[in-house]
Amino acid sequence: MESKATTLYFPMQGEESVYFVPITQHVETTGDNAYQNIVQALLDGPGFDLPLTPYMNTGSALTAEPVMKDGVLSLTFNENILSNSEKSVIADEVMKSIVLTLTEQEGINAVEVMVENHEQVFNEKEQPYNEPVSKDMVVPTESI
Repeated sequence: MESKATTLYFPMQGEESVYFVPITQHVETTGDNAYQNIVQALLDGPGFDLPLTPYMNTGSALTAEPVMKDGVLSLTFNENILSNSEKSVIADEVMKSIVLTLTEQEGINAVEVMVENHEQVFNEKEQPYNEPVSKDMVVPTESI
């Protein structure tokens, strides 16, 4: 089993806003499941006790292997990933965590998040994710 140090981003509630804490964990990177293992590490949460905001719904899981094409990693989750299944809403913290973590990986410029039985996914302001999400779309450049 070969693993590499991977930076995972988890939300933490500050006094006035939520910010993302980079945490480095060793993630298995052998075979075709490297991306799947990174997503699973996000779903599992940090491996130690930190005052981080719980943000992933219990039972959230990938339902298909990640597909990489032209710099875009496509992920398909079950409905548990959604914060509001009726409106197909995925929590902003969940999307940011996934995008920040995966765009750190070599060759990934953007992430497309799909959910089983939902044609489209929306952010908390009910705006659709019409295209793959890049780091620039979830973090304003001036805040980096």
